[in-house]
Amino acid sequence: MHTFYEVYKSPRPKESKEDAKSYVRVINKRIVSEKTFNEEISRASSLTPGDVLGALSALCDTLVDHLSEGEKVKLTGIGTFSLAAECPNDFNDEGTYYPSRQIKVRSIKFRPDRDLVTKINGKTDFQHYRYSLRSASHTKDEELQILKKTLVGGRSRTLKELAGELEYHPVKANYRVKQLVDEGYLLCTGSKNIYYYEATDKLLK
Repeated sequence: MHTFYEVYKSPRPKESKEDAKSYVRVINKRIVSEKTFNEEISRASSLTPGDVLGALSALCDTLVDHLSEGEKVKLTGIGTFSLAAECPNDFNDEGTYYPSRQIKVRSIKFRPDRDLVTKINGKTDFQHYRYSLRSASHTKDEELQILKKTLVGGRSRTLKELAGELEYHPVKANYRVKQLVDEGYLLCTGSKNIYYYEATDKLLK
């Protein structure tokens, strides 16, 4: 199985001479349910699914106890948990030592164990996701040039294939392709189950 990713360019100031920095976004395919997670741990150990559920519940309660005391919790092979707190912008404790209700837990920080990162890195096979979740930005002329190159020679393509060539989200691709059909640049063929799109003379000239 592959782990899919997309690459983006971070925005940079107009006056900056440095190249835009690239960063990778991992595409999460699904959320693993608690039931599935428990069953998988059960199969990998001598614990029953009920035992796993009880152990995870106890783990959660124990984490709460220690983190609420301002302690870090280190689980070997997994990582270290600690608290991140926040307060109002106008907060002033006035030097008192009384408990403050204005301080809140913002999040729980997690720093993965180095061995965990190494193991995951060794098992992960990254593959570029062709059909972007975010749409590229093309002018109409750029769209037409991409489509002309894609459909030259009487070739036909599905909407999904055109979305990939244009690097458009499927919703945007559907909207723009329908517009180009109405404007006479594309010809829609096929059945109601699957449509194919071909270039017209207007697009190819």
